[in-house]
Amino acid sequence: MKKKNIYFAILGVLLLLLILLAFLLLNKPAQEITSPSNYVPEFLSQEQKEQFGLAAETKAQVFYDEDGQLIYKIIKDDSDIISDIDNYNLED
Repeated sequence: MKKKNIYFAILGVLLLLLILLAFLLLNKPAQEITSPSNYVPEFLSQEQKEQFGLAAETKAQVFYDEDGQLIYKIIKDDSDIISDIDNYNLED
């Protein structure tokens, strides 16, 4: 009879430890997975500028939006260059 009580006590302790472990794992804050962006800005070539009727000294960046539409952006200053496409708001 004593062995049976010892087994139940051990089983109860193991069950409590399992519940505690599950509680701690489920309440663990989610970690945001971020990957470094390897985005390299692309610009219109001289031939493309001629096709669009742009001056040779005009700088125009080319990229795609979420829907795959080609976007052209005239660059007036180097600070206008989009270097992080993932965090760029196309509505601007």
